[in-house]
Amino acid sequence: ALAITMTAGRGGYFVCNAGSLPTAAWLTVTKDGFESHPVGPVNSSESAVIDIELVRVPPPTLSLSKLTVAGGCQSVIGKLQLAKPAPAGGRIIPISDTLTAAITPASVTVPEGETEQTFLVRTRPVTMLEGGHVTATFPGIVRTQPLQVRPIQILSVGLVPTTVVGTNAVAATAKLECK
Repeated sequence: ALAITMTAGRGGYFVCNAGSLPTAAWLTVTKDGFESHPVGPVNSSESAVIDIELVRVPPPTLSLSKLTVAGGCQSVIGKLQLAKPAPAGGRIIPISDTLTAAITPASVTVPEGETEQTFLVRTRPVTMLEGGHVTATFPGIVRTQPLQVRPIQILSVGLVPTTVVGTNAVAATAKLECK
C-alpha cells in the first residue's frame, strides 16, 4: 500500500517510490493463485535484488460422493474444498444444478478458518434417466460435476417354492432398492 510495483518481462517485480518506509521494512508479495510471501527486513534506502519463489495455491474444488443415484430415495454428498482457509465470517459459495430431479442448497458457507464443507443434494423420483450438472461458483472460478438421477430398481426377486410340479402356484416377492 506504500509503494508501487512494476513487473519485469521475466516475471520479476520492481518496487518503486517506496515513500517513507522505515529503514528495515517488511514487504508482502502477493499474486493471484499463489500464497502470499513476506520478505524482509529490507533496507528501503538501498536497491537490492531479492529472489522469491512463490508457492502455487491449489484451485478450489467441488466433488460429489456419487455420480448416479436413484431418484427420490438416494442423496448425494457434495464437498467444497477452498484453496485457503475461509476469511472472517466464512466464505459463501453459491450452488446450482441443471436437473429437475435434484435439489441443491442455494449456497453453502465454509466456516471461518476452514477449507472444506459438505452439503446434501436431495433427489426426486424419476421415470427416466435424467442427466445434468451441479455447479459451485467460487470467487473467480466455476467448478461443475456431472450427476445422473435414475429410476429406482429391483434389488431381488424371490420365489417360494423354488421348484414346482405342473400347474402348482408359486409366490413371487420383488424387493425394490427404495420405498
